[in-house]
Amino acid sequence: RNFYRWQVIAWIFSHLGTLSGTLAGYIWLGRIVLRKAPVWVQYLWHGGEILGLAGFAIALPFTFLALKLNYELRWYVVTDRSLRIRRGIWSVEELTMTFANIQEIRVTSGPLQNYLGLADVEVHSAGGGSVGPKGERMGHFAAFEGVDNANEIRDLIVERLRQYRD
Repeated sequence: RNFYRWQVIAWIFSHLGTLSGTLAGYIWLGRIVLRKAPVWVQYLWHGGEILGLAGFAIALPFTFLALKLNYELRWYVVTDRSLRIRRGIWSVEELTMTFANIQEIRVTSGPLQNYLGLADVEVHSAGGGSVGPKGERMGHFAAFEGVDNANEIRDLIVERLRQYRD
């Protein structure tokens, strides 16, 4: 639930930023730049303002629904041989990573995640990766995002790694 709250907070801030930027642009251009424009240009501009704000208002429930669906359709599974991660709505990404090549497990969290009791478990593996922007070799990467039991998941993966390698 806290991951969903975290996503909702991010959604609110992104939409507030979009709304404030849009309003600032409308005010600056519409009230200052177009002040001496012909009346028909000002009416056209105000019509565009109304359409833009209406489009923003219409998009709000759809983006919120996408956020909710993304939360509902996301899952993580750790088996005795691999870990599986599924996320996405329209572009579904499902990742299966066997324990054979896992090299690093990292638990990370930011200030807001800490406040909500969340963390990300990042799992890096060798082989099959691509070349990064600085020319470094990048392996496969998987993340359990926004989990409230990150240390338990890390310990479970470490234990499964020990069993696998024995």
